[in-house]
Amino acid sequence: MITPLATPLYIRFRHSLLWGLVIAVLLTVLANLFSVEFAKLLTQRGFWQESKVWKGLLLEAQDPAPEVVLVGSSRVQNHFNTEYFKQRGHRTFNLGMPGIFPWDFPFMVREAAKAAEKTVVISIPAEILLGAVGCPLRWTFTDMEFYAKQAPACLQRLSLIEWLEPLPINAFFSDTFPDVHYDPCNENSRRSPLNELQAARGLGLCEDARGLMLLRYSRRWVAVFRNGDGLIIPDSYPARQAQVTWRDQQEADLQPAVLRFLHGLADLVRAENKTPIFVVEAAPLEHLRIPHGIIERETGARTLYMNELGFADDEIADHDHVGIKGNARLSKLLFEQLFCTTGPSSEKGCP
Repeated sequence: MITPLATPLYIRFRHSLLWGLVIAVLLTVLANLFSVEFAKLLTQRGFWQESKVWKGLLLEAQDPAPEVVLVGSSRVQNHFNTEYFKQRGHRTFNLGMPGIFPWDFPFMVREAAKAAEKTVVISIPAEILLGAVGCPLRWTFTDMEFYAKQAPACLQRLSLIEWLEPLPINAFFSDTFPDVHYDPCNENSRRSPLNELQAARGLGLCEDARGLMLLRYSRRWVAVFRNGDGLIIPDSYPARQAQVTWRDQQEADLQPAVLRFLHGLADLVRAENKTPIFVVEAAPLEHLRIPHGIIERETGARTLYMNELGFADDEIADHDHVGIKGNARLSKLLFEQLFCTTGPSSEKGCP
């Protein structure tokens, strides 16, 4: 039984707890609103963090809007030079993001479909077509909505922290990379890695029209540009042809669940009255041949097969990525396949 003296103390404590909860919720809302506005301010000036939320804001800041948006992993960010497209009359934005798999794409595809004037190009590794559907590594509310319909088991496995991950402020605490040099063109150091790179490779990174934002190093240099592109610069180009493998799965059955997942991505694009195109992405060393026509039939989207390309040693940057020469080759080839309608994979009809 509560005594008369203790009753007012209990009531005051309950009211204080309630007000504390209200204030905490209010501060959380304000912090998230501030984080979004601050991130938008930075992305409008070409500064962004390597997370899919930040890059979505960078896409939103593009004016005029891009005609084409490329969606994918680090192979999109580092394999395509969108300035090459721009110089030939097609505004293109690179929505590639390191460290993710296609299961992270629903948010990116929806943002791309909203922003693109015409086309969303979705790059996927051939290997996923023979496996099971996975779950996102980084969640957004769009991803949660998509997986509630497509693969509810992913949501059932979420922890409390993962349920809170879509809050905008969490985008500020994305994974970071070691040895990062921000704004290296204005770095006042004679020992700047940019000086060493340009001396060793003869690169004009600071003169690049895309605007060098940062350099980071992890087994090789990665240049990241303000416009969303990236470029991998290895320390050397060793002989790698002995590591190249070709696996023939042209008679294999592609996984129905994965094809349904891809159909769902294509539908996100079509919902915005834009055109989806899939690219089975190029792999420098481990090549997987898959049957043609199945993706097109099951998703209703045109599909390009870059997985069947081979690369010379001086085009390969590391196990998973091409370097400078490979980037130039893939950019040219994708441009031709998207815009040159008079001849497949040739320069006929190209500007």
